[in-house]
This record gives sequence, C-alpha cells and structure tokens, in this order.
Amino acid sequence: LKKQDAEKKKEGYKGKGKAKEEGHSAQEDTAEYDESDEVAMMGRHIHVSAESKWNINAYISSEPDTKGHMLLDTGASSTMVPYAEWFEPESLKALNPPRPIGFGDDSEVFALAVGTIRFNTKAGTIRITNALLVPDF
Repeated sequence: LKKQDAEKKKEGYKGKGKAKEEGHSAQEDTAEYDESDEVAMMGRHIHVSAESKWNINAYISSEPDTKGHMLLDTGASSTMVPYAEWFEPESLKALNPPRPIGFGDDSEVFALAVGTIRFNTKAGTIRITNALLVPDF
C-alpha cells in the first residue's frame, strides 16, 4: 500500500474518493501460514454482536428447510457449523474443554470440535479449514 500511496502523490492524487485503479483490488498476503496461531485463537472466547445474531436468525427463519443451507460470514472470526456430518471425518478434532462462543445478548453456545468442511459446487470443490462444530448454533 505504501507504494500505491507514493504513486498517488506523484500523480497528484489528493485523497478525494477512490482512484480508478484502486477499485476492486486486494493486497496479496505473503506471510507464511502458521497453524499454531489459529490453535492459539481457538482458546479465546469468541463474540458475535446481538445485531449479527439477529440477522443470522432472520435469514435462517426465512428458509423452510435450512438443513442443507449454510450462511458464510466473511467477517466472522470462525466459520460455525451445526452438523458433524458436514466435516471431513479425518479432520475433526475434539476441543477439550469445549470453547464458549458468546453473543451480544449475553447468551452463549459451545464449539465441540474443529475441522475441515467441504462443499461441492458447480465451479468445483470448496474447503473451509478450522471450522467450528457448534451443534446448538
């Protein structure tokens, strides 16, 4: 981003609005993946705002049968799944003790395991790693 900022200043960009070339761009993360960081994160209490919980419930209640549906929140700290059968069996690891997940209304549920879920789509297979098994979600 520093390089982009320098180029904008060079071109006379004054920071008002987005430059055309800036839209829909992403910075590549070159840091190496370290699973120990994610394992350490699993020991923390996860919070979901009351507003987010309401939005999730509103989405689910509008569907007559939600068993095969999944709501992916790209802003969530972790993906939570209520069904053990969605996980790759060899990837599922029990969390002992179970990890509390708190909501904005002071309610909480518990993650019992962590693992990888796989979805087959028209475009191919999608794998989500480090998803939490939360049966009461």
